[in-house]
Amino acid sequence: MLNTRVQIPPPPPKISISKKKYKRKLQLVDDRQKKYSDTKKGQAALKKAQKRYDDADIERRRAQKRDYMRRKRSENPNYCKWK
Repeated sequence: MLNTRVQIPPPPPKISISKKKYKRKLQLVDDRQKKYSDTKKGQAALKKAQKRYDDADIERRRAQKRDYMRRKRSENPNYCKWK
């Protein structure tokens, strides 16, 4: 009896050349960074960095937030209105 079934090997895994990927001059989060940001220590560090960034130049940050909210409300007029 002749065996006609042939097993096809699985496709090779996709190999990325570098872990860091760039898209429109923005760096995507690395796996190690994502794993660190999920820990308590990473979350505390992130919160500390955000606070320091917000307090560094208050007027510039307020302008950024104001522009962000204007963009969001132009897309959805009910954005962040819970009253």
